[in-house]
Amino acid sequence: MTIFIINSFALESLLLIGGASIFSAIACSLLQGRLWRYSIVIILFGVLTILTAVVFPILDMILEEIIRDKMTKVGERIRSHSHRIDEEMKRLGVLSAVETTSKKIEKNEK
Repeated sequence: MTIFIINSFALESLLLIGGASIFSAIACSLLQGRLWRYSIVIILFGVLTILTAVVFPILDMILEEIIRDKMTKVGERIRSHSHRIDEEMKRLGVLSAVETTSKKIEKNEK
């Protein structure tokens, strides 16, 4: 079991190899060479693998949707702030000859 762990992972440190050896010794003493106990461990890993393959893409889609909603809210706030700034600049007479940023944003969205 130790050789399997060492071959499966890149264990270059002596401490990691020692830890893998201790874990393997404990696991082998619990399994005691009985096939049905080993089969239970393999089935458990299989179930965890299937759950991981199913759950992670779903969580990724949920996270993307949350980020998309947050980004639209931020975009709306930025556009409204830009519009307020343009109105204030027009009121003060600063942007009389220059094209406003809200118009530039509207052109880019089209």
